[in-house]
Order: sequence, then C-alpha cells, then structure tokens
Amino acid sequence: MATETIALIVTVIIFLITTILNNLNIIDDRKKRWYVEIIINSNLEKIDCFFKLALEKFKTHKKNLTSNHENVDNEYLIDKAKSTKEINDLQNKFQFEIIPIFKSYDNHIAKDLSNILERFRDYYTDNIGIETIKTAADITDELEEIKSSFYKRLYKPVTNSLYNNLNLEKLLLWVLLVIFIVLFLIK
Repeated sequence: MATETIALIVTVIIFLITTILNNLNIIDDRKKRWYVEIIINSNLEKIDCFFKLALEKFKTHKKNLTSNHENVDNEYLIDKAKSTKEINDLQNKFQFEIIPIFKSYDNHIAKDLSNILERFRDYYTDNIGIETIKTAADITDELEEIKSSFYKRLYKPVTNSLYNNLNLEKLLLWVLLVIFIVLFLIK
C-alpha cells in the first residue's frame, strides 16, 4: 500500500511540474510573440532604413572627403564636421524614435541597443576622414558587423527560451532523481 501511495504521489508531482512548465512556456511564447509583432515588426522598416541610409552616407562622405582633400586643412575640417553632424542628426532622430519603444519593453534591451548605436556612431565618425589608414571597404565591413550586433541584440529575447534561462530540464531531472532516491530508501 505504501508503494502505491508513493507512486501516486510521484505521478501527481510529475504531472504538476510538467503542467507548471508548460504554462510558463505558454506565457513565455506569448510574450515573445507580442515583442516580435508589436515592437520589432512595427519598427523594422525604420531600423532597416536607418542603417541603409547611414551606410550610404558613409560611403558618399568618405569618397568625397578622400577625393576632395589630400591634407588636413580648414576646408577639410569643415567638410568633416558637416559629415559628422549629418550622421549625428540622423542617429539622434533614430534613437529618439526607436529606443523609447524598446525601453517600454525592457530597459536592458534599450540600453544595449543605445550602446551599439553609440559604437556605430563612434566608429563612423572616427573613420570618416582621411586620417584613417583603413580602406573604405574595411570600415564598411566593420559598420556592417556593428549593424549585425544591433539585430542580434534586437532578437535576443526571441531566441532565448525559458528553458535555457531557467535550466528547467535539469531541474526536472534533479527532482525526478530525488524522488526515485526517496522511493528506493522507503522500500
């Protein structure tokens, strides 16, 4: 009789654990779906447009600065400042439109995205002029990498699963192991 009772208790515990895990997974899936549909998809065009425009501007400004200037002089510095101001204005407008939306979902995402955008701007402005020894293609590749890291961070909440975050599968295995040890000791 005791073994049957213990087996029933174990069955109920396993049922409760799997039910709780399934409910947590459903909640996690709903939250991810909402994030993708409401936050990402509604702003994806703006994000794509920003990076496309910024990269086009970089290529144009880099070409103009390197072809029109051989030395660092007053005219060059003025042209470089105009190029820098243009990307700053473009990025500030983009950040004020996009980052608050992500902040409403998660402050950490918004902060990470802001940091990536700052890295993009810094790399852009540091390498726009004739002072850099890197080629325009190398700089563009690095800007594309930074853009890629922006998208990776953007989609990170979707790619992370609840099971990965909480290691629920390992927890379930430990619970089952403890239950079987208890069953073995009771016999």
